[in-house]
Amino acid sequence: MENYEIVYLSSLLNEKAGDFIQEELKKYGYAELKMAHGDIFHTLFEAGELSAKEIAERTRRSKSTVSELVDRLVKLGYVRKKPDPVDARGVKVSLTEKGVAFEAVFRKISEDLSKKILSALGHEELKTAEKIMRKLTSNF
Repeated sequence: MENYEIVYLSSLLNEKAGDFIQEELKKYGYAELKMAHGDIFHTLFEAGELSAKEIAERTRRSKSTVSELVDRLVKLGYVRKKPDPVDARGVKVSLTEKGVAFEAVFRKISEDLSKKILSALGHEELKTAEKIMRKLTSNF
């Protein structure tokens, strides 16, 4: 079987993107945040208040991972938790004022990362790359 580097290269891209994000977070004064928090922020920016279960489903992360990430964001003052009125065992998660204020920086970093990645590809190459990545990830 021929040895392809697709897994290595996709991992390397993820690592380089993570390094870029961490540097940008430091630059903007948000060094306490980690790349993993991005999924939580993105989901809450789009939907507002959600249950922890809904966040887990939308981010395709385990409930325990989401709980850890949310708990950290609560300690940092970016999100709040309150009991879920529909599910006695669940919680609702929403952004605090600090979390809402972070959205502009989040969007800027996301835009800059996209520009950096997309500057290496033409329009057709980008469409092909996305199609291939979707196909590869659908196998898992």
